[in-house]
Amino acid sequence: MLGSGRNRTRKPVTRRNLPRLALYAYQAHNDAMTAVKDSRIAVRLSSHQDALIRHAAEVEGTSITEFTVAATMSHAIDVLADRRMFAIDDAAWSEFVAVLDRPVLHKPRLEKLFSEPSVFTEE
Repeated sequence: MLGSGRNRTRKPVTRRNLPRLALYAYQAHNDAMTAVKDSRIAVRLSSHQDALIRHAAEVEGTSITEFTVAATMSHAIDVLADRRMFAIDDAAWSEFVAVLDRPVLHKPRLEKLFSEPSVFTEE
């Protein structure tokens, strides 16, 4: 029974007993932990910035290094997500432009969907 205060023994965390999303996070975390760390980044901070970062790391129960690397990596991934360059040859470019230039096809089901109120807007 939840909240009974009894000590419970937990099964050790393994890849076999994790749901898919948790497995992804487990694997990403462990892969990052086993990577060889051979570079450093030094930054200058105001005392306010330093205190804020230290407090956030403490709240999450991680070291300052782990917290800073995770936050920096997450932000770097977000920044680069929309800035991808795709190099294609002339034939592929011509095919891409031809697809963009095709006439629009009438799609009644899509028209009906867009005529209905959105589930994301308040009424």
